Amino acid sequence: MPDSRWFTEQPCTALLCLVLLFCPAIALADQADDDFKLGVSLYRTQRYETAAGSFEQFLQKYPTHPRANFARLYLGLSLNSIERYSEARPRFSEFLKQEPDGPNSAEARYRLGECSFYLKDYESAAKQLAEFLDRHPEHKLSDWAVLLLGDARIATGQHRSAAEILRRVAPEKTTSPVYADAVFSLGRALEAGGDLPQAVQIFRTGAELPNQQVAQRSLTRVASIEYSRGNFQQSLDAWVRLQQSGNAALLPSAKLGAGMALFRLMQYPQAIEQLQAVPEEAIPGAQSRLFLGMSQMQLQQVDQARGSLELALRLAADSPLAVEITFQQARLEQDAGMSAVAADLYTKIAERWPQDTRAALCLANALDLRLTGGDFNAASTIWSRLAEAQPEYSGQPRQQVLRGRLLLGTKQPDQASAVLRAVLQTADPEQTPIARYYLIRAESEAGRHSEVLSLATALKDQTPADQLPRYADALLLAAASGLQQQDYAAVIAFVDLWLPLARNSDQQIEAQLLRGRAFRGLKKPAETAAVAETLATLGKTRPAAWNAVLSLANMAFEDRDFAVAEPLFGRLGNQQEQPQLVQEGQAGAAWCQFETQRFDAASESFRKLADTFPDAADFMLYVMMQATAAAEQQPDQAAVVWQAAWDRLRPKIGQPEAGAEKRPPLKHAFEVGNRLARTQQKLEQRDAAAATWAALLQSFPQAEDSDRILDEWAWMWAEAGNYDKSDEVYRRLLTQFPDSSYAGQARLSLAESLLQARKLPEALAEMEAIAAAAAYSSMDRERATFHVVEIHSLSERWPEMKAAAEKFLAAWPDTELAPQIRLFLAESQLQTGAAATAEQGLQQLRATLKADPAVRAPWHDRVWVVLAETLLAQEKYVEIDALEQELKARSPESPFLFQLLDVQGRRWKQQAPPDFEKAREYLRTVVLDPHGKGTLTAARCQTLIGETHLFQNQFEDAVREYFKVYLNHPHDSLRAPALLQAALCEVRLGKNDAAIRDFREVIASFPQSPEAVRAGDELKKLKAAAP
Repeated sequence: MPDSRWFTEQPCTALLCLVLLFCPAIALADQADDDFKLGVSLYRTQRYETAAGSFEQFLQKYPTHPRANFARLYLGLSLNSIERYSEARPRFSEFLKQEPDGPNSAEARYRLGECSFYLKDYESAAKQLAEFLDRHPEHKLSDWAVLLLGDARIATGQHRSAAEILRRVAPEKTTSPVYADAVFSLGRALEAGGDLPQAVQIFRTGAELPNQQVAQRSLTRVASIEYSRGNFQQSLDAWVRLQQSGNAALLPSAKLGAGMALFRLMQYPQAIEQLQAVPEEAIPGAQSRLFLGMSQMQLQQVDQARGSLELALRLAADSPLAVEITFQQARLEQDAGMSAVAADLYTKIAERWPQDTRAALCLANALDLRLTGGDFNAASTIWSRLAEAQPEYSGQPRQQVLRGRLLLGTKQPDQASAVLRAVLQTADPEQTPIARYYLIRAESEAGRHSEVLSLATALKDQTPADQLPRYADALLLAAASGLQQQDYAAVIAFVDLWLPLARNSDQQIEAQLLRGRAFRGLKKPAETAAVAETLATLGKTRPAAWNAVLSLANMAFEDRDFAVAEPLFGRLGNQQEQPQLVQEGQAGAAWCQFETQRFDAASESFRKLADTFPDAADFMLYVMMQATAAAEQQPDQAAVVWQAAWDRLRPKIGQPEAGAEKRPPLKHAFEVGNRLARTQQKLEQRDAAAATWAALLQSFPQAEDSDRILDEWAWMWAEAGNYDKSDEVYRRLLTQFPDSSYAGQARLSLAESLLQARKLPEALAEMEAIAAAAAYSSMDRERATFHVVEIHSLSERWPEMKAAAEKFLAAWPDTELAPQIRLFLAESQLQTGAAATAEQGLQQLRATLKADPAVRAPWHDRVWVVLAETLLAQEKYVEIDALEQELKARSPESPFLFQLLDVQGRRWKQQAPPDFEKAREYLRTVVLDPHGKGTLTAARCQTLIGETHLFQNQFEDAVREYFKVYLNHPHDSLRAPALLQAALCEVRLGKNDAAIRDFREVIASFPQSPEAVRAGDELKKLKAAAP
């Protein structure tokens, strides 16, 4: 606002005369008059501070003096003159209360509004000045009132009414002392009210005024408004004119404005020239460096731009401009490819100026950059902050696409798909193709290939051709998905669409490979070959293309299309651009020959590979495959070729570490040694096989499979019946590998050797230890427990046998050995008095065996024998006959039949009444049975024949039958009783000499037996001496 101290420039006497003119006729000679006149004089001589004090004192001393109200007016005018508006304003109000319509009321009313204006109480000022103009429209201060009222209304946002009031002076009342200021204020009112064209017109009027201050300010507004309207040339013209005004104070701002306009006009070199002319220390120094940096950015002067923006930020300090400068720094680094730096700057903006309107945008930009850079941890942190601080903004399409990308980058394709599909539903024209692109990636990663194809088709159909290159990668993903779906036509279509968009030669190789695989799927070998030829051509400048040829060859090989694979491998084997693939090509061709059973060719190819690449990682594989092919071609020479391979590889083995035999290349040498040993074993060259296994273990002393080899070696000897050598190897296994998974088998085999040697106590101790060892396999513990039951059976320890059998069945109720254990259990139950329980179990076992007659084991018929024993114990004699007939029908030549006939013989002997003749008939059948001959059962049956004669007092026959036991059977447990019974029968027959002889023989032959004691007693009865 122009200085309104206009009245201080007028002759003070004018006002004084005006005041005195209206003073009442009062004598001035008294003290009060003197004081009043003093104040007036002070005021007239512009001693306003002193005048104000004088009038203040007058009012305190003479508050009721007739001139007191005029003193108040003078006091207000004095205070107003020294800009003490807050003190002056109440004085004018008090004056107007007493004289609202007096001759000086106009002056007081104007000054009241003026004070309110300068106190920025614009509402009061507007009301007071409007009242002044209403009451005193022709007053000489009315133009000033118009100016102040207009400005007050501008300040209170009443732009239209401000313009209306100002038009009382501007633009036509050119003679008004406030004309220039009114023109400028009118322009401001129109600008603030949004009527920019009219405002520019008014400001242009002001720019032509002789008042340079108003003219320059008006010109500044013209430049600024034209800039805001996008009329950058008009803005530039105004700034240049302002530079020419000669006002040095405005020059920095004019240079800045011109530079900004030139920037918008994309005349960057000229902009830089203007902006560099703004001194750093000038007020617009920071802003000028900001636009200087932006101009340099446009000219790709990155380092200069970086320096300008850093200077701008330093000059801006904590001003609001700092956020814009930081934003431009972020853009600069982003455009320069410094994604991490740009992301940090964007994040800094959001952290330092969270209330800035661009804070959310900056977080989104930072998130975008972090995602592009693959820093998903930082991206997750940014997203959490954005979603929390700006939930509505974060839900917008662009931010949701970023969220989808984050989910995709953190391996959450399903969640990413859901988010990106929601973006598609918004139909946002800018974000839809981007969302569809990332959705294709998400669905591809999730393996939903049909969705990929559908989305890619939509992308292809709905994306403008000029934008499609941005999403070209999605077309390749679609082609890959088509391959997964075996939609080979789609693969070719998407690749053919992608090829014209190709920017990356490596991707061209990938695309051609996809085409080749599609043609493979369509069974089009000619087209596949053409793709291979294209790749070979690419391979001349891009050696990586040969990798694609290799891939096609490998795919054909995996499909067992060796007719296609072999030529491709051959092409690789002969090319020179990718030397490291030559070996793979030749090896692939050799494998094709092997798979097509051209063993001669394969053997020769693998031999050449081994000879050509002796240092290759696959050298040992080639030697192994040469031997494999040769052995297939000439099986009778297998041992020879394997021996040659082993001899070639063994010197190269060195000193392998543990587990080396599991990994290439040494696994192939290990396999060659194994195959040689097994081939020798198959050919029954057991000593050679043993030597090979020994050499293999020597070459691989830390092999993880050493125990397995020892087990196989031992088993070879066991199968051949050479248990001594088998046990020797098993002992070595247990010594070297006590915790091996084969240790149980080894220990079991050694225990079985003890069992076979009838070392029952030692065998039992070992078997029980094996059965209790949790470290051994279930199968080994099962077999050991079986043998425990078996040993108890052999030793006739029935309670122990029963407990062991029950323990077995609790652990292994359904294994292959369980039925036989049930037989053992039944026998132990029978022997311990539980015949009925035994019968129940055996009847179930018998039914099971009868249900599947095709399955036979040597012990099965024994079920019928023991079942017959249980029936005999329960005196169910008739049922035994059925069992006899059933067993004879089931197994006429059964080795257990004589045992069942033994039961029948005892049955007829013990039933009431006994049938001794029939009993002897059965018992003789047992004695004569070839399966029973020499058995304890046969000896016992012979003894029972003698008993039947004894029961019938047929002593001669009895003696004869007892002597058959003694003389014809090897079982001392029955021979001693038989000889004693024969002698007793001889006593009954009166043949004492014969009896004495036989009693003496009992004592001599079986001195420790109970029968020897009885024989001694009998000799005493016969008064004969013992031998």
